[in-house]
Amino acid sequence: MARRFLYFKYLILIFALFFAFSCSSKKELGIAPDNFTESDNAHLLSIKSQLASSKDFYIELSIREKKINLCHSGTVLRSYPFKKISLEKKRFLFIQAGKHFPFNNTLFSEGNLYPQRIIERVRVVPGDESTRPTPEAPGIIPPTMEDIIAVPPVYDLDFKGSFSIRFILDGEIPGKKMKTKKLHLKWNDFLTGVGIKKGPSLRLKIEMDSKEGAAFFRSCPEKTKLLILP
Repeated sequence: MARRFLYFKYLILIFALFFAFSCSSKKELGIAPDNFTESDNAHLLSIKSQLASSKDFYIELSIREKKINLCHSGTVLRSYPFKKISLEKKRFLFIQAGKHFPFNNTLFSEGNLYPQRIIERVRVVPGDESTRPTPEAPGIIPPTMEDIIAVPPVYDLDFKGSFSIRFILDGEIPGKKMKTKKLHLKWNDFLTGVGIKKGPSLRLKIEMDSKEGAAFFRSCPEKTKLLILP
């Protein structure tokens, strides 16, 4: 009886993976054509002016230059290059179900990381002599971002408006690593495809070097705004 139940469990898992892979169609994105009108340019300048005056951190995604910029007050503070970008549209049973909407020259808001970023703070215990600085030892050495923030090999940045970006890191992640199972992400895709769980209609899939991807995960602002450049 137990063996029969085990076979049934594996059968369900196989069908789940089948549907998970059928829940999205992928298309690699290239450089957009140079058909940017004066109206488009005015719209872009308006968004950039709005972001620069907000006094908040925000990010820009350039498909043409294959990089993500961390910005503040109209200034690029750090760029994170990536290798490849593709567009995924939600599908169910091989039938496209995702909504079509433009994402170039568009501003998205309230972007949040999944899995959630967790900061492991250093705890200082009063009276602990091991943390007292001496001429021979500095006491507590301030930790780096790599020491206190674990990074998963795959993570999502979800925005309002049924839009998301999935980051896939290639190579060894520097510093602390977060253990995640890709099967969990596929299962979430399956639940989204069958309508049990709400998910994005459009998702960009970005493949990048693990060093750059980890640095972006550790630096990405909470509830960030994203401007996708034409």
